[in-house]
Amino acid sequence: MADDDQNTEETGGMTDFEQWMSTNGATGSLVESTFGPDFRYSRRVVRGVSNSLTAEQQREIARSYQRIGIPGVADDRRYYDGEFLVDSNSIISRAPYDARTEVYDVLYGLSPTLRKAYSNILASQGFYGESNPSAAGTLSKDRTAWAEMLNAANAEGLTWDAFMQKLANTPPARAVGGGSKYRVTPREDIAAYLRQASLERLGRTMTKQDVDAAIAAIQQRQAGGDAPSLGVAAEQQVLKREPERERAFRFARAIDLAMSELGG
Repeated sequence: MADDDQNTEETGGMTDFEQWMSTNGATGSLVESTFGPDFRYSRRVVRGVSNSLTAEQQREIARSYQRIGIPGVADDRRYYDGEFLVDSNSIISRAPYDARTEVYDVLYGLSPTLRKAYSNILASQGFYGESNPSAAGTLSKDRTAWAEMLNAANAEGLTWDAFMQKLANTPPARAVGGGSKYRVTPREDIAAYLRQASLERLGRTMTKQDVDAAIAAIQQRQAGGDAPSLGVAAEQQVLKREPERERAFRFARAIDLAMSELGG
């Protein structure tokens, strides 16, 4: 997948990433882990490094880069086990979060709908303790829960959104609002239903932003135990997010059907 912030595109022969490694590569990290000298980050599969990182940061990343497999073969894998964070596209994209300050940027950078959906996922995984998210999602208890999430994302070596995807695919530790526990469907499965529903009702797939919002909304309802079947839920989200296009597409199909009958 193309990305303006990465230098990993396969071009035949040596990739851009391999050229970068030949310049920056080394072994043994010089930076002590944020979590102490004995902390070991998990190995993450990576396919590139963001160009938004400084030259010094890229050199540090190269010291924790490992190749496993045979160079030049299609299934050659690359791993990274340093403290910089890997995003959902497997790009090493940024330094660890300063949870105390960046929690504000993350919380206020989301729409109220997404903030509520993600907060409910955090609550279902115990980040709120025995409490629940506030209505606004920006009170002290929300900031505490989200700051804890950022620290956990640092420990996992993932950006917060990639870490949130991992949480969404993990069975809830508790139900939001109390009561019985409900399993949240993995986002990949929900995305498949959304794709089918959007093709049928819109004539095209939804944007990634709309898909992410729809997945979060469906998972929020599932976490609360109030969710219809996936097929129904996906169709409801499609109609909710693009009602005008759905009406236009339905009208166009009706016209096509009428014309085909007249022609017959």
